[in-house]
Amino acid sequence: QVEAFMRQAAKTNNRFSLQHIVAAIRGFLRRQHAQGILRRPLHEQIDTPRTYRLEKLPRALPWEQVKALFRSVDGTQSDDQRDFTLLYLAARYGLRSGELVRLTLDDIDWRAGILHVQQTKTKQTLQLPLTDEAGDILTRYLKNSRPKCSFRQLFLRHKAPSGPLTGVAVYHILQQRIRDSGLDIPPVGCHALRHSLAVHLLRRGVAIGTIGEVLGHRDPESTCVYLRLGIED
Repeated sequence: QVEAFMRQAAKTNNRFSLQHIVAAIRGFLRRQHAQGILRRPLHEQIDTPRTYRLEKLPRALPWEQVKALFRSVDGTQSDDQRDFTLLYLAARYGLRSGELVRLTLDDIDWRAGILHVQQTKTKQTLQLPLTDEAGDILTRYLKNSRPKCSFRQLFLRHKAPSGPLTGVAVYHILQQRIRDSGLDIPPVGCHALRHSLAVHLLRRGVAIGTIGEVLGHRDPESTCVYLRLGIED
């Protein structure tokens, strides 16, 4: 029964997802064996799919395509300005979806020109320079689009129930904007914009250490992953 289930699961899941499924089944069977319900330790007999570090390339978009996506956002509706600001910060600062939805009004230090980002992976606070362009975009969004309310989060839902956006909502916003743009862009998540920024900076001759600082990497090896995308270089 277990083998039949795994064969069925393999039809709709890649090897990386199957690893999580195997772990769940193993945990269940291990508990059943510990409780004496199963006489045999079946959890020891399930192989997990083999995966290899760095076997998959990070997905990145050409920078011209990223800018074309920006231009495709109309900008006349309140949702347009919110979505444009969201995607701009994702692409220009390489922010993850969780970092975007955690941004608050207090994270923007207008006087010092700094954007404070609470990193989801390292749990550290990353300080990024607030450029003039980013400042203008944020100012326009806050004045014309963001609902007036007690929430401190930067990005909010414009439809009931009111409240901050979630990480999943960022993914759906990106997908909707890709569809509306008419551009030949495959379905990608927010991380693809982060990867696109890394490759864009790499091809402009920016040092790996500097790219790592922008992306908030503590280990240079994490940044070197993007070197594999610099095929033309």
